[in-house]
Amino acid sequence: MRLILCMLLCCMVILPSCSRSESASSIQPSQDAMGTGLTVVSWNMNWLNQSDSAGLNPRTSEDYEALSRYASQLDADIIVVQEVDGQEAVQRVFDPHKYAYHMSSRGDVQRVGIIYKKELDVVRYPDLVLLARVSSERLRYGVDLGVKDASGRELRILGVHLKSGCFSSPLDGPYKEYERPDACQKLKKQVPVLTRWMESRQQERTPFMLIGDMNRRLNPEDEVWQSWKNAVGQAGLYAPTLTEHSRCWGGKYPQFIDHMILDRRALNWMRGRRFFQLMYSPEDEQRHGYKLSDHCPVGLH
Repeated sequence: MRLILCMLLCCMVILPSCSRSESASSIQPSQDAMGTGLTVVSWNMNWLNQSDSAGLNPRTSEDYEALSRYASQLDADIIVVQEVDGQEAVQRVFDPHKYAYHMSSRGDVQRVGIIYKKELDVVRYPDLVLLARVSSERLRYGVDLGVKDASGRELRILGVHLKSGCFSSPLDGPYKEYERPDACQKLKKQVPVLTRWMESRQQERTPFMLIGDMNRRLNPEDEVWQSWKNAVGQAGLYAPTLTEHSRCWGGKYPQFIDHMILDRRALNWMRGRRFFQLMYSPEDEQRHGYKLSDHCPVGLH
């Protein structure tokens, strides 16, 4: 009897707990995987300002405290953020004792940034400014960060926030109702900029991840996804959000526009990470609404 009790106790210790019911889509790395397991997240923070009661989505100190709780719950190694008013804004949510910040050089209140744990060995690359220069309108820059493992091997992460307004229409039309031809034409010019960035990483044999708010409902048949697959097909592109459904805000928009696209080498680097969505609690949704954000954090952990 004592032996049976000991065996039961051992099983209870060994079995892992499921801390996030949102987990899905296991990634299977190859046997010769290098790199390390990182938790990488994308979070559009819906006009996060550095000051209380300021900007297009004015927040109270209680709203910022709620966001900080979710940031602590994520405990992510790398968070790619969009729609933030610079470093001062993200410092209110992500602990400056724990994190460092690589923010877009674009002087605007709606920036892209990459937040990362201070112990990581990183290389900050220049912004991908060509994403913003595809038209006379100043669009958002891509933010480029390299993360090194213990062997010195590097994973390149490009954080983006692409042109909004062309979520599923063909880039050259016909355009769906409420989608804008001008937005589709600007997005069409941004797509090859990202293609060239991925091609460069492929030629270098550098693992890469393209992550952020792409303002496009990518799916396996989507024109944008197909263009990337055709251009860098040998890289073995993978995006978990193509086949998952968003449960953010009760699944109001079931198709993701926040995506993470990895090549085969990056999958190996990530060592079996799983896709997840972090939901806001019903109580916080009722209390804070979109002051939390109209997007939920999504990532690999």
